[in-house]
Amino acid sequence: VVEGKENQDFGQFLPKIALQYNFNDNHRLFFTSARGYKAGGYNIQMFSDLVQGKLMGGMPGSGGAAPASDIEKTISYRPEFNWNNEIGYSGEVIQNKLSLSGALFYICSKDQQVVQFAGTSGFGRVAKNAGKSYSTGAELSVKYKIISNLEANFNYGYTYSKFTEYTDNQNDYAGKFVPFVPQNTVSLFLLYSKALSGKFIDKFSLSAQYNGAGKIYWTDKNDVIQDFYSTLDIGGSINFSIFEVGMWLRNATNSRYNTFYFETLGTGIAQLNRPLNFGTDIKIRF
Repeated sequence: VVEGKENQDFGQFLPKIALQYNFNDNHRLFFTSARGYKAGGYNIQMFSDLVQGKLMGGMPGSGGAAPASDIEKTISYRPEFNWNNEIGYSGEVIQNKLSLSGALFYICSKDQQVVQFAGTSGFGRVAKNAGKSYSTGAELSVKYKIISNLEANFNYGYTYSKFTEYTDNQNDYAGKFVPFVPQNTVSLFLLYSKALSGKFIDKFSLSAQYNGAGKIYWTDKNDVIQDFYSTLDIGGSINFSIFEVGMWLRNATNSRYNTFYFETLGTGIAQLNRPLNFGTDIKIRF
């Protein structure tokens, strides 16, 4: 039996500075700088490894049980801190026609919390602290009304995120890309909707959405990569007086990509995305 008691207390001061300059009602510049914080905690799944280590500690030549300080280090992880800096613009470039917003950002993180699969059993997810990292990039959002009933929304984001200090006592990951962070994200959404004056049908709409992401590094070593992928979703709906009927087609291009990846016992395991699928929805309003 492993007995003991551990607790963590957190009290933090999180300053924030925000400045905004309005050229007029339609154009503005903004700047923000804020300290971010994510609480630490405990890895509950590591208790099975502690019990196994305790049992091994009772065997001859095992070296005895682990000190309490080592147990606390095994099951816990520290808080994560960062500074978020962003400067950007937002405004209506053409009144009632074209809106634009964009920003540049830089985030410096300390004791970044990363999730790993570890333990003597080879299974179980644990959170650990990865020293220091930084993320920099840009975001752009455009909203454009093509005609009175047709609207387009475009969004793009670029992120460059790397570790500056991080070692697991076996490998030095400084200079490696932070896993699970897509370098590019893009979406384009088209919506056509029209209200009808008839008594039976109130409105109908058609939509198409393109989404893309990548590349994504799945491991700290950056040896497993998801290249850029994209999907296309199509949908439509008809609004009646008290209910709505919709039909949708997702991943119309039947793209194949990994949505998640991890390694355990030296084996890589990936989860594939959903293939082309379609369906219908019925909504009733009371």
